[in-house]
Amino acid sequence: MALIFDRFPSIEKAAGFAAAVKENYGRESQLYTKGDEAAEAGFFPFRLDGTVVLVERESYDNEEAIIQLVKAHSGEFAGT
Repeated sequence: MALIFDRFPSIEKAAGFAAAVKENYGRESQLYTKGDEAAEAGFFPFRLDGTVVLVERESYDNEEAIIQLVKAHSGEFAGT
């Protein structure tokens, strides 16, 4: 299961978020330019909007910090 983030205003903002998550927390992530592409990568019971970043969820460590970090990159936490 992944942490799901969407509604980034640009690919650059999403990529910056993914890089910050890797640098600060060592977690891998996947970036999708369309919500439909991300939905195909997993089973999401809701619609994803715009550019999407899926962050690997290996543990619950630092999840709240990662959720707060997305605000600095103008995205939103969509769920798990």
